[in-house]
Amino acid sequence: MTEDNDIKTSPAPEKGEPKPAEAGKKDRPKKSRKPKEKRPKDAKPVSLRRGAIAGVVIASLAVGCAGTYAMMMNHVPGKAVGTVSVTKDNYDSTKVASYTWNGKTYDVTAKEVLTWSASSADKDGKYDVPDGQVILSYVQAKVLQAKADEEGVSVSNDEVDDYMKQQSSSASVSDMAKSYGVSKDEMYDYLKGALKVQKLQDKVIGEAGDATAPDGPGTPKGNDYDKKTSDYADYIVKLAKSMGEWDSDKDTFKDGSAIGKAVGDDFKVSDGASYNDAAAAYYAAYQEYAPKAQTATSKWSDYQNNVFKDIVLVMYGIEA
Repeated sequence: MTEDNDIKTSPAPEKGEPKPAEAGKKDRPKKSRKPKEKRPKDAKPVSLRRGAIAGVVIASLAVGCAGTYAMMMNHVPGKAVGTVSVTKDNYDSTKVASYTWNGKTYDVTAKEVLTWSASSADKDGKYDVPDGQVILSYVQAKVLQAKADEEGVSVSNDEVDDYMKQQSSSASVSDMAKSYGVSKDEMYDYLKGALKVQKLQDKVIGEAGDATAPDGPGTPKGNDYDKKTSDYADYIVKLAKSMGEWDSDKDTFKDGSAIGKAVGDDFKVSDGASYNDAAAAYYAAYQEYAPKAQTATSKWSDYQNNVFKDIVLVMYGIEA
C-alpha cells in the first residue's frame, strides 16, 4: 500500500525519545496490618482517554480482537515473501500481506510495517520480516486511521506541537524525525495519523472517557494503619470533591455519598482520619469509577470490532 504519509526509513528511536505512556502503579503498602477491606492496587490518576502516541504509538492503539474480523492466514500460491530478512534495498518492494477493506485492496510492504513498528536493522543492515501479529496490528491501525478520515477527524501541525510539548519540554517533531531518519513533514503525518485515532476514540466513547481512576492513599508512617492524621482526612475530602460527593457549604458529605458511607457517619475533618479510613474511601471511589471505565472500554472495543470484522487480510508465507 502506498500513501503520501508513509514514513521512508525505519531506524530505532534514540535514547530519550518519547515512548507510549504506561500508567504507573504504586507499590502496595507493607502488610504488617491489612486494611479491613479488600481494595484495588493504588494507581496514579489515569484518564480513560489515551495520552501518548510517540514511538510505536499506533500499535498501542490497535487491540487484538481474534475471531471478530475475517482473516485469511493461509499461504497464497505464487505470493511467498521468499526470504526471512530484508534490507533497505528491497524492503519497499517486498510485499508481506494484502488486505481488503471498504471495497478496496491494499498491498502491505515490509518497509511499511518495519517503519511503523520502529524496527531496527542488525549489524549487517538486515531486518527480520515482520511476523503476523505485527502485520495484523499495522493493518488494524491503518484501517482505524481511514475510519477517522471518514468520520471527518482532522489533526493540525499545531496540535501535534502541543502534544509534543505536553510529553516533554525538550521534545520536538524535528528531533524525533531526525532520530527516525525521516523528514519533518513525514513525521508530522505519522503523528497526525496516531492522533486521529485518539480523537476517534474520544468521539466514540464520549463522556464515559472523562472518568479518571482515583489516586490511592500513601503508606502510613510506621505502618500504623489506625493512627488518625490530618493528611488522610484531607485526602478523603479531596477524593469526595473529585467524585462530586462533598458539600463544601456544610463541610460534610452529600446525602447518599458512597465515600461518606464507607468512612462512617462519625467522620469529621477536624478529628483526622486513619489509613484504613482513607483506604475505605478509595475503594468506594474506585467502585464508582470501575463501571464508567468498563463502559468506555466496551464502547471502544465494540466499535473496533465492528470495523475490523470487514477486513479480509491475506498474509504471505515465507519460502527460503
